[in-house]
Amino acid sequence: MEYSWTENEYADQIQEKQKQIYEDAREKIDRIYCSFHPLRLEDYIFYLLILDRYVYEETLRKIYIDENAKYKTEKTLKDEKTKKTKRR
Repeated sequence: MEYSWTENEYADQIQEKQKQIYEDAREKIDRIYCSFHPLRLEDYIFYLLILDRYVYEETLRKIYIDENAKYKTEKTLKDEKTKKTKRR
């Protein structure tokens, strides 16, 4: 599969997605978890583990969605070319 960008640009794009996911997740978890009581050290470590896992899973999900969309687009274009060729 060919990419229109280099691996470094792809890594930067993934890192940017992770940063955005992290910001969103942190806001959500802050509202839910931190509103109940002040955090103790154990709670804070648990909070960071939840945040880290969420960012990891969301990043994988978004990458999968992006790659799947790219693949479907490429496949659709290829199928259309094949249909046009068969008609001739």
